[in-house]
Amino acid sequence: MLDWLAAQPCDLDDTRELAKAFAPKVKLGDDLLDAIRQSSGGRARRVVVNVSRAGEMARNKGWTSIDLKAWGEEQ
Repeated sequence: MLDWLAAQPCDLDDTRELAKAFAPKVKLGDDLLDAIRQSSGGRARRVVVNVSRAGEMARNKGWTSIDLKAWGEEQ
């Protein structure tokens, strides 16, 4: 079947799953994940980029978790 279907935007559950895959060693708070989802327009590629950035920043600072407040203070 060769039908073209538009991808559905990520919801919060999708964003959590992407965070598990692309930032597995860091716990990202739901507030941060939802902000990433919204600012990314639900586009999976953009969600992955921002989740990865947040995870990398947390790892570089020696944090095991990060939330929206911590993310905003570092931007």
